[in-house]
Amino acid sequence: MRSYHHDLTPAFLYDPNGTSKNFAHQVFSLIRAVDHSFDLIPLELHRMEDGETEVRIDHSITGKNCFYVAGLSDNPERWLVDLLLVNETLNNCGAEKITDVSPYLRFSRADRKWRSGVSIASSMVAKCLMMYGDEVITFDIHNEASQVAYDEKGKRFTLLYSSPVLIPYLVRNHREFLDDVVVMSPDDGGLKRARAYAFRIGAQTDQAIETAASAKQRNSRGELIGLNLLGMVRDRNVLIIDDIYSSGKTISEAAKQAKDNGARLVYAHTPHFIGTSGDKYITKDIDLLIVGDSLIDEIKDTLATNPKKEMISYAELVAEAILRRSLKRGVSDLLENHREEWLIHTPRPDFDIIEV
Repeated sequence: MRSYHHDLTPAFLYDPNGTSKNFAHQVFSLIRAVDHSFDLIPLELHRMEDGETEVRIDHSITGKNCFYVAGLSDNPERWLVDLLLVNETLNNCGAEKITDVSPYLRFSRADRKWRSGVSIASSMVAKCLMMYGDEVITFDIHNEASQVAYDEKGKRFTLLYSSPVLIPYLVRNHREFLDDVVVMSPDDGGLKRARAYAFRIGAQTDQAIETAASAKQRNSRGELIGLNLLGMVRDRNVLIIDDIYSSGKTISEAAKQAKDNGARLVYAHTPHFIGTSGDKYITKDIDLLIVGDSLIDEIKDTLATNPKKEMISYAELVAEAILRRSLKRGVSDLLENHREEWLIHTPRPDFDIIEV
């Protein structure tokens, strides 16, 4: 096992009793397989009798480059307060650099003022996280433009994408599906994302991939009154790409529209599966839903009971990003999927989780 040269000793922090512990275990195991330099440091989010939280760290982090894998609380406000308290504690304990690793970035959908008198929560969250933190690592946020809120001197927002994981998975496991596929956005606002996926699928399969979108018609009160399909899907396979699966209604409506317009198979992918309505909207029109493990503890129980769901892991992608950032290297080329150039290039290890 080798160790890379780091200007600062890297430290990997997580809550062993938190909701992201399984994901954190996977990420750290992958890093530890290729670089022994990282310290594994658990922390505790202790809930006081009055409901307040106290962060406790029993190991020295003075002068270290700290990467904290944030928990994924069901309560978004709890997630934010916990993360801010961790950042403040790391700062007070002498951490040289603080990076928040949050695969699913809460409040990222609240990125614009859609009417007078509403908050722009994504901007507020950015200002709060950058108060004590130095960098955020996340992926597939709702609107890429919202990352400019993190554009402060000495601060960094590292945005990853699920395509380097999803596309090789489809090539390995669903190759025939890709032979005549159209990449579809469930709304016209996501057409840019669909085109990006289409381009990269085409590069992997050596074909030109078309796109489609479901355009929503609304009345003067903003109520949905109809859907228009932009693009041709008849006698084609359709891959619906969306950044988040909340209730599932949006993807379900897009799948029905594709099937009503003659699509053969309809697959859907979302990196962030919340599933507030359970499997209610995984209807007959959806032949397969491929979800990411950014909210792994929330979805692992339902995966075993629904044959229409498959899960892909982003642990290797996040581990690669953490290792690169600890070495002050960029991550932009991860989109190109040149896996032979990754620092973490081994299959997911089966060795035991390393405990402190």
